[in-house]
Amino acid sequence: MRLTWFGHHSFRIEYADKALYLDPYAGEQEWYDRPANLVLISKDDYDHWSRALLAKISIDGTHVFGPPDVSRDILGCKPFTPGESLTFEDNTMILATEATARTRTTVERSLGWLLVIEGRRVYFAGDTGTTQNLLNIKADVVIIPVGTLAMPAKAAADAVKIIKPRLAIPTHYGRLSGTLDDAELFKELVETSRETQVVILEPGKAVEF
Repeated sequence: MRLTWFGHHSFRIEYADKALYLDPYAGEQEWYDRPANLVLISKDDYDHWSRALLAKISIDGTHVFGPPDVSRDILGCKPFTPGESLTFEDNTMILATEATARTRTTVERSLGWLLVIEGRRVYFAGDTGTTQNLLNIKADVVIIPVGTLAMPAKAAADAVKIIKPRLAIPTHYGRLSGTLDDAELFKELVETSRETQVVILEPGKAVEF
């Protein structure tokens, strides 16, 4: 399984012959060079999805999921709310989770996603702060913001130490908020426990797990 970071909050997961995109917004157009089987959007904000990139990666059979507010903006996007799940024929499972960054954020606007792919649990936290739901997540890989007001590096590190994934990927920094320093502080704090490896990706680069 291969995870590529495009910058900010945008990722692609490649597994078997499939491609799953998370928040397609950041990065170079040419990086979005594989048609999407699945697209998961976490939030109805301009920095979490791009109409042009969605058009580029969408083909017949592409499934797009997001919060209700996103589904009202994107034709064919299926709305999900926390607790809803779907399992596909290849046993890939997606589960929408709570993601609350500010008091004004509601389930209409923002989600996290727990994915089960080839037996591995990948948690894409979304634009969230620390919630009880987040702390109860069981995952092998956690992708978590580290550069936001709601989730600074120390709060993200504290959450990951409770979740105890095998691998953690910092995100949501280096563009609109947060810096590489936040990602490096997160890595330093998490790896004091020696239970979780932190990989800081450069835009366009990937990690396999």
